[in-house]
Amino acid sequence: MPGPVFGNRIVDLELIVEAFSQLCCPKCFAEKVELFEDSRYGLCSHFTLKCKCCDFFFCICFIKKVVNAPVINTRLVYGMRQIGKGFAGAFKLCSTLNLPRLTKTAYKNQEAKLLKVVQEVAEESMIKAATEIVEKQQNISSDIIKCGISVDGTWQRRGYTSMNGCVAAISVDTGKMLDIEVICRPTVQHVRDFRLCQETLNMSRQKPTTYVSVISQALHQKWKLWGFPNISSI
Repeated sequence: MPGPVFGNRIVDLELIVEAFSQLCCPKCFAEKVELFEDSRYGLCSHFTLKCKCCDFFFCICFIKKVVNAPVINTRLVYGMRQIGKGFAGAFKLCSTLNLPRLTKTAYKNQEAKLLKVVQEVAEESMIKAATEIVEKQQNISSDIIKCGISVDGTWQRRGYTSMNGCVAAISVDTGKMLDIEVICRPTVQHVRDFRLCQETLNMSRQKPTTYVSVISQALHQKWKLWGFPNISSI
C-alpha cells in the first residue's frame, strides 16, 4: 500500500480544475462540478467548488494556516533569507515558476515576523550557551567565572564602506555563540552606533588588545541583563 501523502507540491491549476470536473455533485449527482478561485494572498489561494445544476458549493484552501496566516508565504520568505536573497529574488523565482507573488509590503511584513522570532531564538540560544559555561565552572572557588572567547567581525560587502556589519563572540571552550551585535543600514538615530561598529571592527586589526577589551565589556553588560553578573570574558 502507498504511504501517507504529506508536504507541499507545485501543481498546474488547469489539471486540478479538469480533475474536479470529473467528479459528480454529492447533492444532485450531476457531473457539473467546477472549481473557481475566489481570492488569493501571495502563494495562497481560496477556491470554491460549485455545482451548475444545484446550489451545492464547498470552500477549500490547499494551504495550511497558523492564526489565519498562510504558512507557505512565510516559508517562501524564510527560504529566500536562507539563500541570501530578498524580494527581488523571490519575484524572479515566482515569475519563472509561473506562481503568484507576494507584494513588496506583504513580503516586508513576513520579514518583520521572522525577525522577531529569530531574535527570540538567538537570545535563548546564547543564554543557554552562557548557562553551560557557568555549569562547567561551578567548582571554581572564585566568585568571578572567567571564560575564553574568540571575537570576529564582518561586513556585508568588502571594504570599509559597507552599510551593514556585525561582531560575534564565540566561546573557546564550547564553540557556541555567546553574543552577536548587528548594525544595519543606519537611520538618523543609528549613525552613532554604526560608526562605533566600524571603529570597533577597524580596531581588531590595529589594536587587538583594546578590541577584545571593548567586546568583553559589551558582553559583560549583556550577561548582567541575562542574570549572569559574575561572568567575565578574557
